[in-house]
Amino acid sequence: GKAKRDLQRQRRQNEFPAGCYKAPGDTAPRIH
Repeated sequence: GKAKRDLQRQRRQNEFPAGCYKAPGDTAPRIH
């Protein structure tokens, strides 16, 4: 349903390009 689609979209937004990582509390990816 809709909740599942929202979850997938949210998960996609949490992914960062290779060479970046996200620390807890970060709002933007950091470069390695």
